[in-house]
Amino acid sequence: MLGGAFNRVRTEGIVNIPLNEMWALRFAGAVDRADGYVKNDFNSSADLFDQDLKFGRVALRFKPNAQFDAVLRVEATDQGGNGGSAFGYKQKGTYYDPRPANNYSTRRTADECPRR
Repeated sequence: MLGGAFNRVRTEGIVNIPLNEMWALRFAGAVDRADGYVKNDFNSSADLFDQDLKFGRVALRFKPNAQFDAVLRVEATDQGGNGGSAFGYKQKGTYYDPRPANNYSTRRTADECPRR
C-alpha cells in the first residue's frame, strides 16, 4: 500500500494458486486513486488532474515438462477521473472574438471573424 499527497492511495495484490504439478493460476490487481490538484470552484467533485485507476489480471500457467511452458493472460483496466482536460490551453487555429456576436454567445464562427 502506498499513500501520498492529495489523498493518494495505491493498493496492489497478488495471489498464486498451484492447481497441480502442471497448472497454476495467478490473480493480480491494483487500485490507484488521488484527488485532483487543480480545484474546480464550479463543481467541487470534478477537480482536474485527479486519478481513478483499477487494474486486474488473471494468468493460467501450463508447464507439463522442462521444455514447454505456456501462460495465458487476461487483463482489464478501467481508468476514470477527470484528467487534465484542456486546462490553461487554447487550441491553435481557434477563432475567438471577445465581442459578442449576439446576446447569447461571445464566440463567433470562423466566417464571422474579420480576416487580417
